[in-house]
Amino acid sequence: GEITRLLADNRSSKLEVEALEKALRDSNDEASSLREEIDNMEEALINAKKDHSAVMEEIEALQSAFDSATSEAEQDGGDKVREELTKDMLETHSREVAELKEELEGLNKANISLQAMVEQSGNTAASAATTEMITLRTQLEQAKSELGKHKKDAGQLQTDLQEQITKAEKELETAEREL
Repeated sequence: GEITRLLADNRSSKLEVEALEKALRDSNDEASSLREEIDNMEEALINAKKDHSAVMEEIEALQSAFDSATSEAEQDGGDKVREELTKDMLETHSREVAELKEELEGLNKANISLQAMVEQSGNTAASAATTEMITLRTQLEQAKSELGKHKKDAGQLQTDLQEQITKAEKELETAEREL
């Protein structure tokens, strides 16, 4: 009876240890998946920063072209031509600047959003994975400790039973001799 119970407890403890080890592996897999997602978000953030730099370069190029066109118009000396050219260039420049500002604003919003997502995902995933790993390790250590106690109890029970068997055999021999 007692040995059967200890063996059942032993098997139960082994199954519990296996379940905890599987849960730990699953937690590590999920943490890996979250790390990959964070890497992808960081790459998207880097691309958004590059796009921002390209937009700024375009704005500088447009300003340079405007300055150059204004300079050429001044050299030609035609006030009317200069006024028309300036007006056209200002309209074009204003329209392009407005479009680029809208695009830049969109990129900045996307950048801020991506940074927030990266920080939130990284912190949440790392914290959850760490907490779960600590919990699983604690449970694993407890299960191993219980398993060790059960093994010790089973060993003591086996020793006690062997002593009782030996004692019973001696008593039987003594009784047989007396008969």
